[in-house]
Amino acid sequence: MKIIGILWFTVLWFQAFGCEVCGCSTSAGSIGIIGASNYHLVGFNFGARAFNSAHPDIFGHGNDENSSEFFIQVSLLAKFQLSKRFQLYTSIPYLYNQQRKSSETAINHGLGDISISTRYTVVQKVDTVSKRALSFQLGAGIKAPTGNYSIEAHETTNMYAGTGSWDFPFNANLFYQTEKWNFQFENLFNLTTENKAGYKFGNAIQSALYAGRQLKSGRVTISPGIGIQSDYMFHARIDGSDLNTFNGGYLMNIVPGINFEMNGFFASIRYYHPITQELSKGYTKNVGQLSASIYYTFKTKKL
Repeated sequence: MKIIGILWFTVLWFQAFGCEVCGCSTSAGSIGIIGASNYHLVGFNFGARAFNSAHPDIFGHGNDENSSEFFIQVSLLAKFQLSKRFQLYTSIPYLYNQQRKSSETAINHGLGDISISTRYTVVQKVDTVSKRALSFQLGAGIKAPTGNYSIEAHETTNMYAGTGSWDFPFNANLFYQTEKWNFQFENLFNLTTENKAGYKFGNAIQSALYAGRQLKSGRVTISPGIGIQSDYMFHARIDGSDLNTFNGGYLMNIVPGINFEMNGFFASIRYYHPITQELSKGYTKNVGQLSASIYYTFKTKKL
């Protein structure tokens, strides 16, 4: 089965930076799969997000401020096909983050939180005559607190490359492919824990529906597509209370994109345009998101 009809986007652990309001610190930027195939692969993902934020004077500094944030993440990603139905994924992110206020510009960068996960293919049906395929996967993983995080971070908790917590993603993904079309319905629940600073980023739920059309020209396969993605982030908590936290809310994006495949290389570009949102109690606005990926695939022995 051609991987161009299978890959959509990959597991990203976007962490926003800035103050407790800005960036909204979504714990799952996009779920995606690298999934319903028997390929190993390795590659990179580039992600960028932009926000505009207002900062209410909740900490008694004497004035309100506005800011703009720009967050970049580059991740080294790999998938290993352990057996016919089991897969192993790993992601090692590096983050560069910038926040601009009227009086200053803050920059933070460094290694982020490393994640590892497995997926099990519950249903896998292939009809070689009609060239149709159906697969359903369930998965679970763990995100380790390898990124920098400060124990003095209640007011500026999003300024750091990591969350300081062990988190646990769970996903359920459905994929259907015909000779020329592919469809995906993906769902993720990210369970967070409290870090040593007493701060707990909110749990997150994400769902995405995507459809793509395959076009072939010689050795090149091009697959334009479009989808819709929704995110819901529960409010963060400090020492068990959400009274003084702003992170959380919902965001819905329309997602146009295009994939390219040639000689074992796969590239993907996605743009996420917000169509409705309510982030950080209305103090944060997502301007847009961009993702670009490139992978090299390795055929496995027949499993």
